[in-house]
Amino acid sequence: AEKLLEHVPQAKAYEAQLEVKIKNLFADNHFVSKGGVHNRRPHYKDAVVMTVTVDKMPEGNLYFKEFGASSYDQGTWRPASKSFEKACEENGISAEQALEWLMGSLYEGSADSKASFQLQYHGNTNAMLIPYGANVSDLTGFKGKEDYYVKKGLFQGKSQFSGIGNNAFQSGDLWAMWNDAGTAVGERRDFFDWYEEYVKETCLETPDFIYGTEIYWDVMQSADYMSWGTSERQKAQEWQTIVPFLISRHLREYFYSWNLDDLTNGEDPVEYFLKRSYKGYCVHFASAGVLLLRAFDIPARYASGYVVTPYMFEETE
Repeated sequence: AEKLLEHVPQAKAYEAQLEVKIKNLFADNHFVSKGGVHNRRPHYKDAVVMTVTVDKMPEGNLYFKEFGASSYDQGTWRPASKSFEKACEENGISAEQALEWLMGSLYEGSADSKASFQLQYHGNTNAMLIPYGANVSDLTGFKGKEDYYVKKGLFQGKSQFSGIGNNAFQSGDLWAMWNDAGTAVGERRDFFDWYEEYVKETCLETPDFIYGTEIYWDVMQSADYMSWGTSERQKAQEWQTIVPFLISRHLREYFYSWNLDDLTNGEDPVEYFLKRSYKGYCVHFASAGVLLLRAFDIPARYASGYVVTPYMFEETE
């Protein structure tokens, strides 16, 4: 894990890429659960949550995060036991400043074109629903609750900010975007050093049942074979690409279904999904992907929200 996290900003960017890969498995589903994983039929609401206006047509999907969690236990995802806000406070920095540094490094380091965003909220969400690459310093009245969650004011009806246009966070250059943050000095450098430890503590916890799944051992054997003959350092670097690819390939062999078996008391829905049923819907695939990545010392967290595809936009003058 330490080899994979030598540069925390890069790990943060890589984590975002992994979340996108998992979400892309089922990009047509526009509603996902806020932390609950179960085998009951999901309830989808045909409701408008927000209106997104951009000054440039995006070339790919845009992801607006509403919920994120680090700790999994028996079908429930929860934030870390010590909140990011509290952890920042103990480290002598506000969560808002931390968010500006984390998100700002991605925004400032991107060579891609910038776009102007306006979000008009119609639902009762407390989240600002900020996408990757948003320039948080543009925002007013926001509250930093977690490093993945920006809270808006109770009666705030809209947000305006600049961000990375054309879905740049999928373009494969996230590592380069975060290089400036990796060479930060002074107070900012101290923050990223601290954040490395925070990521290790909150984004690697893995339940024991994962190590007993067939998919874990298949990925382990394939990754070992594909990186055979390399040094431990090189192997760790190669696994950052190999392991997510193998996990994604295996999960594509599972079936997407809303009609799932009832669970008896004490059965874990993700364990049942991976070991017995081999079928589920978005929350099962996302949860399994996160936990499998962690089993290979790749930091990951569970996230849900909304996806906006290019064809949803209407051009106006």
